[in-house]
Amino acid sequence: MDKIKTILCGILEAHASTPSALIAAIRERRADLTVLGTQGRGSIAGLLMDTTAEKIVSHAPCSILAIKPEDFPDILVI
Repeated sequence: MDKIKTILCGILEAHASTPSALIAAIRERRADLTVLGTQGRGSIAGLLMDTTAEKIVSHAPCSILAIKPEDFPDILVI
């Protein structure tokens, strides 16, 4: 039987940070996974992620889970 591993979780709420500042924070925390909220743009703009999310996904040292707000309407962000 596999052993249960401890999962450490933290929240970094950064509404107006630059992509480089967010990537530095991800590196500093040695994250294995980062959940990133995107602008959730529609139509043609929705085919591409917004610039901040795109830069973070491209340069982060870990896996990124990017979510659009309308995909998770029940999540309350304070």
